[in-house]
Amino acid sequence: MKAKLSPMIKTFTPGLTELGKIKIGMKGEARKSKSGSDYQLPQKLDHFIVTGLERDESGNFTRDEAIHKLIGDKPKRIPITLLFDDIFLNFQSRFACYQGTRLYCTGDGEQANRQGHDEPIQCPCERSDPDYTPTKDRCKMNGVLSVIIRGTDTIGGVWKFRTTSYNTIQGITSSLYLIKRITGGPLSGLDLDLVLAPKTANAPDGTSQKIFVVGIEYTGGMEQLRDEGLRLVQATSSHRKQLALLEENAVNMIDVELEEENPEETIAEWYPENDPNYIEPEKPVINLNDDEQVNTKTGEVTEKPAKKKTKNQAEPEPEQDETEADPDIMDLF
Repeated sequence: MKAKLSPMIKTFTPGLTELGKIKIGMKGEARKSKSGSDYQLPQKLDHFIVTGLERDESGNFTRDEAIHKLIGDKPKRIPITLLFDDIFLNFQSRFACYQGTRLYCTGDGEQANRQGHDEPIQCPCERSDPDYTPTKDRCKMNGVLSVIIRGTDTIGGVWKFRTTSYNTIQGITSSLYLIKRITGGPLSGLDLDLVLAPKTANAPDGTSQKIFVVGIEYTGGMEQLRDEGLRLVQATSSHRKQLALLEENAVNMIDVELEEENPEETIAEWYPENDPNYIEPEKPVINLNDDEQVNTKTGEVTEKPAKKKTKNQAEPEPEQDETEADPDIMDLF
């Protein structure tokens, strides 16, 4: 008796077709490594770039000029819509460690699968510590967000934003939980914005620096967002029941992009230290005044302590300081 065959190949795992990328970094200027090979240092940006899937002569993905006509030349905010109410289906994250271009270990924060180990191991491990050495074996957080850019005329795929930033992964996840809590469940169909904003953070060596963090925002008040969530539930109640069933099955069906199709691309942008031609970025030169000093451990520049006065030196009257601290400066600490 002949078997009744499935209308589709059962071993085929459907995924979300990638139409393009949303990026805040690119390949920078070419330099010569010690071996004489050309190497491009990754360059961080203070704005978004939406690209296609082809590269130009510089090795960067070509910018999608049609979309940039809608969102601006150097946008810090992109109008987006999510496909799912389930947070995990919109935004996946993991710990990942590469050896060369080979994925060596991947984990979920509790347990990890590592090459050469038959059983899961504890996650995270010492490789995720900021001061872990050697840097070539460092483990990093990875996140992939899939969105539709509002205003485009293309349906059938998504634009993907990838990141290894702890602040961005935490920010996007927290924002989605908050929005979902206020709407009572709905995420898909909301008019949201992908936002890039500056933030002052502490580097592993103790110095402060400005970084750019990506988050998701809803433009409007809490009551407006709650009403929008209620409207979506009431207007499409039957549709949302079907959507909930689809999402329940999608967790096991949809390829969540935790395995990169092109590991070379991942290494080049987010694990540059794994490249044998990697060039360590030069540390900035600090020019000091006569009354300044540098903390060799933290890199902080401070005033030199005042010299001790002798008994014969008179103590000058202290001057009255009538200035107030700048609140914008105080917010940095």
